[in-house]
This record gives sequence, C-alpha cells and structure tokens, in this order.
Amino acid sequence: MDRESIERTKDKWSREGKRVILLARKDVTQAAEDSLKMAQPEKSIMDYAKSDLTFVGMWALIDPLVCRLYHYL
Repeated sequence: MDRESIERTKDKWSREGKRVILLARKDVTQAAEDSLKMAQPEKSIMDYAKSDLTFVGMWALIDPLVCRLYHYL
C-alpha cells in the first residue's frame, strides 16, 4: 500500500466512527543508541523514531456506546 491509500482508508474508517490504529516499524541503528547518551535523549529518540518508518498494518475498532449510557448524552 502506498501512503495515499493508507491515509484514505484511515480517514474513511475514522469518519465511520471507528478507532484506527496504525502500526509501523523501524530498525534501531547504533546512531540511535548513541543518541541516548546526549543531553536531551528523549527529543533525539523522538525525532529519530518519526522518520523512515515501514508500514506494517492497520486496524479499525468498533467501540459502540453502551445502551445504559444513552440517557446521559
């Protein structure tokens, strides 16, 4: 799947009221491990983790309202 197809499917499922979870992976390099020794390791790791991800899969969960809660809405 290309990124555009993934986005379209995610948006469609979201509009249908489903909770959408996307799963991606990335191999950790020595550079990423070395960044843990920096002054701000959290920022460094987050920046590293947000790029060059490989799409693994996507799930949609149906989370209906519980009937007994309707009168509170």
